[in-house]
Amino acid sequence: MTTAHISESKAQGSTPPKSMIALNVGLLASCVTALIYFRGHAFIDGISRVNDGHIYVSISNWDIPVFISIPCFLSIIAILILRLVGRGAESTVQKLLKFSFVAALIAIVVRLPIGYLNSTYMYSAGYSPCWELSSPSLMAPTVWVSNSGYCLPEAAGVRGEVLEWIDAQFRSGVRPTPREVAREVSKLR
Repeated sequence: MTTAHISESKAQGSTPPKSMIALNVGLLASCVTALIYFRGHAFIDGISRVNDGHIYVSISNWDIPVFISIPCFLSIIAILILRLVGRGAESTVQKLLKFSFVAALIAIVVRLPIGYLNSTYMYSAGYSPCWELSSPSLMAPTVWVSNSGYCLPEAAGVRGEVLEWIDAQFRSGVRPTPREVAREVSKLR
């Protein structure tokens, strides 16, 4: 084998198969689409709930940073596509990687002031955080309630069902009182 054959085989051996790259592009693109859809929907829903004076609002401090990080994901998709079609010049890939890193870093840095602004806005709108109705999962949205009477310690075990019940009541035009929510919590437990 000549030196040209050896370097060519090394270059080919380090590149994953095109089917694997295509699968990665598809999966990453579907993740970005899901992020945009679900986080966008949650963001718009939260704003409309505050405007409607809803009993509770789920607010995630990661909604806006997720939108800021979209260029990060798109540049990674571009890198994968360049690799798929075999036109990924190393300098282009490096530029896209740097861009991706900067976008991710900006999203993480923006998250801190967004958290402060969200809480300031929610307090000014008359809401208070309710940890009993919020999921304990990492990065889960915080549930804010319009009246602290809705925040019941015994609701923690049935938080999802309680929130669904409140939504059903609100959709039917009924605004349950904290006492009615407490009765529903007792039934659900």
